[in-house]
Amino acid sequence: MSSHPTRVRNRNHCTAVLVSTALTSLAGGCLNPVVKNGPLAERDLQSGYRFDVLQPGPGNTDDVFVCLCFSGGGTRAAALSFGVLQALRDTRIPASEDRPERRLLDEVDVISSVSGGSFTAMSYGLNRDEIFEGRFEREFLKQNNQNRLLNTLLSPANLLLLPYVMLDRIDLAADYYDKAVFDHRTYRDLIDRGDRPYLVINATNASFGKRFEFTQDDFDFLGSDLATLPVGHAVAASSAFPVLFSPLRLKYYPGAAADSAIDATLTDPDPSAKHERLYQWASSLTPEVETAGEQPPRFLDAGKHQYLYLLDGGLSGNLGVTHVIDELRSGRIREMIDAGKIKNLVVIIVDANTHTPEPIEHLPSAPGLLQMIKKTGRTSMYNYSESMTEVLRYQLVEEPQQLRAMDDSCRDSIHRRCPDAPPPEPPSALKVQTYFVEVSLHEIADPKVRRRFLTMPTSLFLSSGDVDALIDMGRTLVAASPEFQRLLTDLKAQ
Repeated sequence: MSSHPTRVRNRNHCTAVLVSTALTSLAGGCLNPVVKNGPLAERDLQSGYRFDVLQPGPGNTDDVFVCLCFSGGGTRAAALSFGVLQALRDTRIPASEDRPERRLLDEVDVISSVSGGSFTAMSYGLNRDEIFEGRFEREFLKQNNQNRLLNTLLSPANLLLLPYVMLDRIDLAADYYDKAVFDHRTYRDLIDRGDRPYLVINATNASFGKRFEFTQDDFDFLGSDLATLPVGHAVAASSAFPVLFSPLRLKYYPGAAADSAIDATLTDPDPSAKHERLYQWASSLTPEVETAGEQPPRFLDAGKHQYLYLLDGGLSGNLGVTHVIDELRSGRIREMIDAGKIKNLVVIIVDANTHTPEPIEHLPSAPGLLQMIKKTGRTSMYNYSESMTEVLRYQLVEEPQQLRAMDDSCRDSIHRRCPDAPPPEPPSALKVQTYFVEVSLHEIADPKVRRRFLTMPTSLFLSSGDVDALIDMGRTLVAASPEFQRLLTDLKAQ
């Protein structure tokens, strides 16, 4: 049976319109890759989205310096992190002689996040207490974003345009997040707020293989102004799981801004001021110049570096802890400790990972190729994350203990030899009380309850009941942490 002539004409007309649109886009120059980051006119360390530019904000003191690390894990990670935020909101710090009562949430200075955790981090950074009024739960946590995103990717118009216009799957996802989750907000909104917490959304540099931070410090190397970037694109890059999504593309802008950042990093005379990640990245961006005399200024090799491609942040650390490790080793946190500004340093890791043994040891034949590829990728990711957690644990727990033991030994020795001598001033690092709080689904005591949470999928859709259970579990786990209770006891005593 033949189709009705009118229907055939309408269908052909629709197809012709779509093809015409694609060809018109080609003719109009839309074949150029789509990028959403604009150029930076001038590098200014006193402006842009940088930690040093942000003010502490109401209720925030440097005395209590709190860092939150939100892991990847899709909606599971977003909901668990949201529960921890609720717990910090409801935790009060008693008033003292010079400070009124305040919430522990007000003391949060840094949130470093990966993948699913980045949705919660960015939503709180933009909306603050409004995140608790129900919209975040309705429009993201309990929304079937997975189906809506899939429908966006598979819509006929997008399937037709993708081959003809330089869009990628990640661009469509980023645009969806911009519209459906973040109301078309940009980093300018965060800059205009002007106060902490400082958000560090982590992705992975596909070429360099290292972590990339959505901060102006990193964007300086691109010669780009982070303020122009829609925040949904940062979150999309942080959660751009390989194969499922293509890498997010950012543009390098050659010129004075990028050249200044590269040259300043490579010629900095103070090794402690150099983050190894930034130093190596800067080295890879500039052409090698052989010279017998003084090294000329370094600059961006624009011929080789036109676009930066970013993958899921979990590939370079799925817990978001590496930023805190770097800053504690030789960055701003270390500078504040040395200056005597921080008295209580608190790091809370919200770990939504569900890494469990693979049930394969009963099989008489070897597991299949796809299963092993999946296991290989996850094993490397989780092992690296565990290693970074141990590094942070050493910095916050073991190293201070060793330093205190050495200081006590030194004081005893001085007192034995010179009983009347005044005791030396302790190092600034020993004046800081450190707290290492882990919120992990693996720490759930009840085996049946733990199994339920560890079998929740890594996706952008969970049932409403699972979301509520994860939020409650985030609140429960942080409150049950011995380190968290020690922090509350010490703050009350202080």
